[in-house]
Amino acid sequence: MATKSRATKGGNYICKVGYYDIRQKNTTRKTKNGFGVETAKSEFVIYHGNKLVESGFNNKDKAISKAKELLGEKYRNIYNLI
Repeated sequence: MATKSRATKGGNYICKVGYYDIRQKNTTRKTKNGFGVETAKSEFVIYHGNKLVESGFNNKDKAISKAKELLGEKYRNIYNLI
């Protein structure tokens, strides 16, 4: 049995804020007519390496602002994030 890829476990990579990764997890469901699948829900999560830091964000902007808040003042200055 093959191992799951990082995109399968953590979601698709969106962007990097400092040393945090913003990823998007999509859940799918069958379409009304039964043929094919559609995206039912998107959730944005914050990872540091393989460790899940925080989840449950509805859009990318909220996740990015929370990642900047988690970085703290010292690292925001190092990574030139305002």
